[in-house]
Amino acid sequence: MKRLAIIVSLLLAGTAAAKTTHEHGRVHGEWSGRGDTVGQPFTACAKFSPYMNDVYLHLDYSMRYDKAGELPNQTTESFYTLLDGGRVEGVSLDSLSNVLQLNGTYADHRMNVTWLKNGNTVGKAEWRLSEDGNTLTFVRFGQMGGEFKEIGEVKMNRLPAGKT
Repeated sequence: MKRLAIIVSLLLAGTAAAKTTHEHGRVHGEWSGRGDTVGQPFTACAKFSPYMNDVYLHLDYSMRYDKAGELPNQTTESFYTLLDGGRVEGVSLDSLSNVLQLNGTYADHRMNVTWLKNGNTVGKAEWRLSEDGNTLTFVRFGQMGGEFKEIGEVKMNRLPAGKT
């Protein structure tokens, strides 16, 4: 409960004067797919759901690499706030002990997010939802040679209701 209070406080601190929108309903549900990060294949699962009366978009995300040990498996819990003007803010916590601030934009079934740790940009990501709403693509960008380049991608398909 204490962790939840901290997360909510972080979210509210940055958005108290901003108006939130409820345009995230199209991604609600469970997703599963395959992808790779720096050439290492993995399986991913995601669950998007409304949180706190639909003010926040909650994401539970996990990835498990096919080859154990080369890269750490990861679970992530994120809270996004979609604001007027196509802005996104939020917070993300992961099993690698990262607490990240999320800032970005959304429009046309696409969300671009910058991950910040202690005020420094440590990564970027893009979520793209297909027009039919059944495929979700997540692309990760990492810093390489002083600029951000694509380091991984996963395509996930919507799971039928009730299937995990």
